Amino acid sequence: MSNPHNWTHKLRVLDRIGVAYGRRVLDYGCGAGATVRSLTEAGFDASGFDINDYVETPTNRIAIGNPSHLPYADGYFDMVFSDQVFEHAQRQEQIFAELRRVTRPGGVHVHIIPAKWQLIEPHTYVPLGGLIVYRWWYRLWAALGIRNGFQVGLGAAEVADLNWQYARDSLNYISTRRYRRIWRELDYRVRFVERVYMETSDKPSVRKMAPLVRIPGLRRLIQAFWVRIVALERPLT
Repeated sequence: MSNPHNWTHKLRVLDRIGVAYGRRVLDYGCGAGATVRSLTEAGFDASGFDINDYVETPTNRIAIGNPSHLPYADGYFDMVFSDQVFEHAQRQEQIFAELRRVTRPGGVHVHIIPAKWQLIEPHTYVPLGGLIVYRWWYRLWAALGIRNGFQVGLGAAEVADLNWQYARDSLNYISTRRYRRIWRELDYRVRFVERVYMETSDKPSVRKMAPLVRIPGLRRLIQAFWVRIVALERPLT
């Protein structure tokens, strides 16, 4: 779910890499719409899309529906943002094709995609819980006391079943190599921007770490164990 202020950081990244962007923006995986409201207040023509209805106050700026068939015209958006959404998405090839359809030629995306090999899966708190999808693995860690904030007080067997079902049905971590293939087949221009993202962070500790990304091989480790941050551009022709 998007941080309502993180879009300003994404724009700083686009400025740094020299990408022109427009005012019509889609927050894909918008949750309750905090980012959409923040963008709108800043003067953007912002819309949001999600597969579930988290919105307490109805608004025509947020659509709920099938991610493979977005309710927008071809080439409608200048920009598309997502923040920690795609690790939950099935049929990612279809979703990226649909996002390409609703992006104008020359339009840009910025996606924050958690790494496949995260040591601690951030939703269940289970070590390698997005990769080792076996009930016995979740039972082991539940027996050792691992719980997320919604599982406090539950027995180990119940926690293990909840985590196993969640990982099976709601998580879909895929490799950077596979993402490259998807984006290449859709003719996106691809730029991984982890270093620029770190350099433009609001957090001094993250900015101080940014020079380390220049070390050969370290960016691959970041992409493998932490996060992928990618700017995609739809070609003009």
